[in-house]
Amino acid sequence: MRRRYHLHLAGVLYIALAVLVGIAAANRPNNLLVWVFGVMLSAVLVSGIVSGVMMLGVRVARLDPRHGRVGEPLVVRYAITNRSWLMPIFNLHVAEQPDPEAGAKHGKGRAARIAPAPEATTDWTDLLDAADAWVMHAGPGETVHGEAVMWPRRRGPVRLDRLRVWSTFPFGLIRK
Repeated sequence: MRRRYHLHLAGVLYIALAVLVGIAAANRPNNLLVWVFGVMLSAVLVSGIVSGVMMLGVRVARLDPRHGRVGEPLVVRYAITNRSWLMPIFNLHVAEQPDPEAGAKHGKGRAARIAPAPEATTDWTDLLDAADAWVMHAGPGETVHGEAVMWPRRRGPVRLDRLRVWSTFPFGLIRK
């Protein structure tokens, strides 16, 4: 499991504003500007540390989805366990990810592995509309369930074998 930090638009705007405040604080060392700049930098640091500690205790298991039919919703359930004894989990997203290695075997850029089928090597993004499951809160030591509703577009066997779990808690600046 790799841990990554991603800045999205809110984080980029916040960092740009912090840089501007930092430049203003360096040019005219007013106590208020220096304090605001320090608080802005500490918010970014706290955001990274809190989200990192929160994500360390997260375990996700996909529960067996039933068979899907074209035009009918396919509900995929996830059991999300917080193994931490102290830190709760907030604003957690779970998404199915295509496997880039399988796509390289079939000559595609981002494809997922498909259960062996004699006639086709199509990636699952051609067969299903992907969706995210979202969990608002899981307390320490608690297991909660999230659901993602996918819509099959056409027939074919699909193997969902990669997940991405991420959160923007606490300030929405960094996606981890």
